[in-house]
Amino acid sequence: MSVLLSSERAFSDKRYISPSPLEVIRRAKFIVRRQQFKELCESVTPVEALTFLQRNVHAVVDHSSDEEAATFRSLHSHLFTGSISSKKAEGAEDISMTAPNPSASSNQTVSTLQKDEAEKEDHVNLTPERFRERTQMFESLMEFINTGEKEPDKDLVDILAGSDFGEPMLL
Repeated sequence: MSVLLSSERAFSDKRYISPSPLEVIRRAKFIVRRQQFKELCESVTPVEALTFLQRNVHAVVDHSSDEEAATFRSLHSHLFTGSISSKKAEGAEDISMTAPNPSASSNQTVSTLQKDEAEKEDHVNLTPERFRERTQMFESLMEFINTGEKEPDKDLVDILAGSDFGEPMLL
């Protein structure tokens, strides 16, 4: 008779050792930061993206894991394939200077500027490729959640149709 530790589960003759909470957090950070880096490569200069890679992604990589270390090394290729926005490539923003309208109050001007900035922040160009990448990242993160604490893996339509229960479910 063997005694299982709290982080071990027996499956027939094999033992499964679940990762510690700190390991789960580290892995999740790696997944999220990896995606952040890929997106940064498309929106900032390569130097800024490289700085993020060195400071934020490198800190959460398990370099003793060959697979994870190889994934980290492969991220460097994104530095040269990302498309920098035209504003960053030009090095300056197009700023048009206009004379202030003396009849407009300063409160209206500040309000308009704040509204413009909020619209810029709310506008996210989410391409189908970016959506797919973020969905994959989310699904990777869901692997760390217990089965009973997340949505079912099966399609709800199939469950309601009775494919899992043998007969259709009446609502």
